Amino acid sequence: MKRLLINWAFYDPAGHVVEALQHAYGYFTANPNVAISLLLNSSSLIELTRGCPWLSEVYPVSLSEVAAHGEQASSLQAVPRSWDYIVHDPRVLPGAFVDGWDEAELMLAQPVIQRYLQAREWQGASPGFEVRWNSPAFLTTDTPLPFKTNAHLRLEIPDHARAFATQFAQDGPIICILPVSTSGLAQSPSPLAWEQVCDSLATAFPGGQMCITGITYMNAEGQRVGFDFGPEDARSIGTRVPGIVECFDIGLWNQLALIERADIFCSPHTGFAFLGAFVGTPWLTISGCPWPEYLFNGVPFYSALPTCPNYPASAPEHRDSSCMRHWFEETQPACMSDTEVVRRIPDIVAGARYLLEQHSFTDACQRHIEKLKAAGYAPHHFPYFAWTDKAK
Repeated sequence: MKRLLINWAFYDPAGHVVEALQHAYGYFTANPNVAISLLLNSSSLIELTRGCPWLSEVYPVSLSEVAAHGEQASSLQAVPRSWDYIVHDPRVLPGAFVDGWDEAELMLAQPVIQRYLQAREWQGASPGFEVRWNSPAFLTTDTPLPFKTNAHLRLEIPDHARAFATQFAQDGPIICILPVSTSGLAQSPSPLAWEQVCDSLATAFPGGQMCITGITYMNAEGQRVGFDFGPEDARSIGTRVPGIVECFDIGLWNQLALIERADIFCSPHTGFAFLGAFVGTPWLTISGCPWPEYLFNGVPFYSALPTCPNYPASAPEHRDSSCMRHWFEETQPACMSDTEVVRRIPDIVAGARYLLEQHSFTDACQRHIEKLKAAGYAPHHFPYFAWTDKAK
């Protein structure tokens, strides 16, 4: 078989691994006689690749080591140099980095990685980011490797994890909640706002169950670090809101099995939340700065949109906005304040009701486009949903 390496050694949040898997699956689906391997940032959630047995090999590379030692870095030396084909994340190719925006370590490491790797027949950028919600058939049919658009990947979850998740069976709907992103309050509602969201969901869906999940990180002194919502917050909400189950620190695959078993997965925008669609669970997002949702894997979704002129703050026109500065400073932007989240609760509940009605992915996309239009957002900031009429 011919061999393809996909170079996706990018930033370490879980969402970038999900991107890599989706792009790799587009090539795997379109090229069944090509062995697909991945090169990833060793600091990222490599464990996710175990859910993709169709991958030939996975090579974790330390960006810090490559930045310091160049081609002699041991993690890079462990990667075969020569491949039939090489595909790159387009964000790491020459000219793509932005000084003052991208991290120096990544900007130093990727040119070394690209010099080290050699393609015998062809190399190029993945076209996966060019895919739209309704893109048909294949892209790049003029290259040796066509790319299948909207190929729907389903992660394989171990049987033991699915057995663990059976304890959450019940008659009412199950809503799995991931309350906080790795950016903390810079991208997430506070515990106080979550209590009001959960209370409204419990009122709207009596007899349901809300499983609040996450991971706690502890320092050497045994103190929680890095997040603004922990298991004690979930338990505290459970003393006042019926149907709350605290599910922190249950392990990655148990967590994914729980999300798979749920009727709805609810969270702020965070990379790990992309995984809901890759286990087939509709995503209810409390959207906010700095990024919009775009990785849905053909699964229905609903975004409770903010009312913010700078959304999404990651757009080039908004990168100097106060919203983006809040994110860099890891402080809470206005769109995630308690007042703003509480104002959106009726929309969050409407979104949960909509997803429980089991609408199609196409219907969800069309509804989302109408919401973006009604909010007056510029269409070029949401390329996955590109629509034809001009922004207001």
